[in-house]
Amino acid sequence: MPQTVHKMRQRITKNQLMLVLDSCLNDQEIVGLAKICGIHHSSFPNPEIKNRVICSLCQEFFDQSSIYKKISRVLGKKSKDAIRRIKHMGMDEISMFFRNLDCLRTGDDELGQTLWAMLMDSRQQVQNCAHSLLTEWKVLELAHGYGKEALGVEDRGNCLVGNEPINQNDLELSIDLPVLPKSNQKNRDNTFSRSVSHQSGTDCLEDQSSHLNQHVLDLVYQCRNLQQQLQEQVNQNQFLEEENRTLKEQVSRYESHELVIEQLVEEKRILHLDLAEVRSKLERQLSPHLEWDKAALATSFQSLEQSADQAQHVFDQLCLDFEEHLNSLQQISQDSTANLDWIQQRIASLGNSSNKKVNYTPTPNLPRVGIFVDVQNMFYAAKDRYAGRLDYIKLLDLMVGPRQLTVAYAYIVQIPEIDQSSFVSLLEHNGYTIRTKDLRLRGDGSAKGDWDVGIAVDIAMMLDSLDVVALASGDGDFCELAELVKRRNKRIEVAAFSHNTSMDLIRSADEFLPISNEMII
Repeated sequence: MPQTVHKMRQRITKNQLMLVLDSCLNDQEIVGLAKICGIHHSSFPNPEIKNRVICSLCQEFFDQSSIYKKISRVLGKKSKDAIRRIKHMGMDEISMFFRNLDCLRTGDDELGQTLWAMLMDSRQQVQNCAHSLLTEWKVLELAHGYGKEALGVEDRGNCLVGNEPINQNDLELSIDLPVLPKSNQKNRDNTFSRSVSHQSGTDCLEDQSSHLNQHVLDLVYQCRNLQQQLQEQVNQNQFLEEENRTLKEQVSRYESHELVIEQLVEEKRILHLDLAEVRSKLERQLSPHLEWDKAALATSFQSLEQSADQAQHVFDQLCLDFEEHLNSLQQISQDSTANLDWIQQRIASLGNSSNKKVNYTPTPNLPRVGIFVDVQNMFYAAKDRYAGRLDYIKLLDLMVGPRQLTVAYAYIVQIPEIDQSSFVSLLEHNGYTIRTKDLRLRGDGSAKGDWDVGIAVDIAMMLDSLDVVALASGDGDFCELAELVKRRNKRIEVAAFSHNTSMDLIRSADEFLPISNEMII
């Protein structure tokens, strides 16, 4: 804010400030402001004393920094509503509402407050608008004869306004000064004479001075207007001269290069003609050879494409054959390894003369087989059909095949009258695990002895460690057991005599291994 006031103090004149003070403040406020600023005065309702006090305040405003701060603070407090209103208005709104003083003449205090608020605004355009309105106000006051009393004018014939001569700033700000006709001059002189009748001797001189002042202002305005037009014309001439100089330089450069451009264009045209002639000669000379070469190249490319297709086909076929042979060799290798392991196991079991049970070494990647032999069923079937005994060693070889033997159980019913110890020893020697139970005699003299439930329980308990269940029995009671094994995603194989095997059991099994007379001893 002090910076704004400082700039405003440099631009506003004392007469304009007097107009603002007289408009904004009443008599009591002017008395209070004079006391604050230390200006002594006699009491006034007298307008002349009031004007002198205002003139003193304006003089101190420009002479002392402390005084202009106090005056600006009092005016700012008085005009706070106007300052707030101007602050929220845009430049377009200010230009539209404050085109002239008529739109502000709702009251003298409001006019002064609005002008002070515009002077205090930070926008330069708003300040310029306020200075323009102040100039219009000052000129109107002078034109209507109010300047001498309202501003405390003491003219001594030296064209004074408010105890100071008219300076260049006042003349420059008096843009819209109207030239009054002579008919109105007489009325204004009469009004002014009535208001200051006690100075009738000097009225004529003051009137002439005011009239001369107006003419001087008109001349100054016209001179300034002409100077402004002259300056604009000079600036325009300078701009045109600069453009003319630039155009001349461009024309000079163009003229210097024009000949070179024409030579280059001519050389380009000659080169195009030479190029067309050379192309024509080459086409005439090479046309027969090119046609033959094109046909030969096309034939060569076609034969090469066919050869490449045939080679690719042969290569693909060789790859397929190689993969098939490789898969066959891998399968043969696996089968050979399994057969070799099985042969080694059998040789080891046959060459071992001790009574110990043979332990087969597990071979990885081979199906795990569990052998379950119902000896009672096999014994009576061989005896009834062939009147002989089954070779359990060959039965074991038949059921295991080229796979990994995990366990081999032989289920025997002990009859008290028959000694089966040698038979049991033979089975144990060839790799069987013997499960025995005694024959049960009933009270009516009949006997009961079978392993159906025991075999089913053992198979069910060992399913997780087996891949194949090999059952040596033709009993149809094992049909449900076969279905259970298949539901557990395991393989069930049945080895038995065809004449003594249930057809339901054969259908339930994944594979049926018939026992022939070659396995009878």
